[in-house]
Amino acid sequence: RLAGAFGALDKAIVPEGEGAKLAHWRLTARRAALHERNNRIEQARAELASLPLELLDTLPPDGNNLRSEALSAHAAVAARLGDSASSAALSQRILDVASEADVRANAAFALASALDKQGRHTEAWRAATLAHETQLDIAREIVPDLLAPDSRPLVMTAQHIDHREHDAWSTLASPR
Repeated sequence: RLAGAFGALDKAIVPEGEGAKLAHWRLTARRAALHERNNRIEQARAELASLPLELLDTLPPDGNNLRSEALSAHAAVAARLGDSASSAALSQRILDVASEADVRANAAFALASALDKQGRHTEAWRAATLAHETQLDIAREIVPDLLAPDSRPLVMTAQHIDHREHDAWSTLASPR
């Protein structure tokens, strides 16, 4: 599957002219993200070397989607390398420029994780709250009935299961 994903990126039709450069950079960001998600951190770093942060600062305002994608790849690699401060700063930069709800939710979750690793728990909680609120906005738009006042989408959450009950029906080991 990974080979297929990279093959699809390699076969992407890149526009000619001014848009070509931006399209190539977007493909680079996507290859870097694929490498990172598949534990190929060195390959991700190599891809991102051709897409430095300074370059992202020079993109025009209509390049925010590319900027967000590339910042996300940089943030994910920073997190994998244990640099939670850089990951948090990059995730915040995404929140500063992104307008798409899914991008904002993902950036807020990444920010929450990075802040938590730094022991900045109050800020992490705020970022996680933003992420969840954004996801609820997405759900409200896609499936309005899910969030209707009389809706009960997660009835199981109203029940309490103790460890004995859980052990009686679960075949998975508990992480106690």
